[in-house]
Amino acid sequence: MATAAKPSEKKQELEELRKIKPHEERALRRVYAKLSNYAARSKLEREIEKAPNEAREAELMEQLAAVNAQKSKITTLDLSEMLRSLGRPSTKRYIWDMIWEADETISGSLDYDDIKVCFQRNISDRSGLEPSKLYNLIQFMIFDSNENGRVSVDETMAFLHARYGRGELDIRLKSLFGQDMTETGGEGGEIDFLTYLESVNRAQIEMYENSEQGQAALAKSGKVPTPAPTAKK
Repeated sequence: MATAAKPSEKKQELEELRKIKPHEERALRRVYAKLSNYAARSKLEREIEKAPNEAREAELMEQLAAVNAQKSKITTLDLSEMLRSLGRPSTKRYIWDMIWEADETISGSLDYDDIKVCFQRNISDRSGLEPSKLYNLIQFMIFDSNENGRVSVDETMAFLHARYGRGELDIRLKSLFGQDMTETGGEGGEIDFLTYLESVNRAQIEMYENSEQGQAALAKSGKVPTPAPTAKK
């Protein structure tokens, strides 16, 4: 019979899970750079596409260069515009919830350290209770390495394998892309942001139901937990 892990062992395991791997750090910085000033940058890019003449285009290009050179944080406007572009327009309350999840200094905006801490909390969460609206967007953007607004099996596989190993790879891929991981794109099965959110929200519920706290709550209520996905042997 397996014995329960000691508190010191659990702490060590959590510390190990919280460690961000070099390729995750690079991807996280890419996402932060993309989200910072995203609202202003995307507005200017749309105006450049519709510029009536070369003079106006050059003027807008200068403005865009100035925006790109700014050192800024991620604001509610940036998050709102990114979600809109991914087909998930959101309420002000939803956006402020995302800021609240990671705003360590209560400044109303997010810097890179805020994003990093949010990422660490969620990758080490085993309770299913960690607030994850912001993390889900960040993780989707990390997986979407070619920035086409969809994530594919191929894009996702390397990240999941490096973090969870071969043992959990199939389970986690199938929780995102379905049991057959249907080919819907050029890089293997592809899903959009809304489908991704449905998958990760379902997985978070399953995580909670299969945690010690979730099991206790379900036993008290008399409900049956959702079966966790299993890898095919």
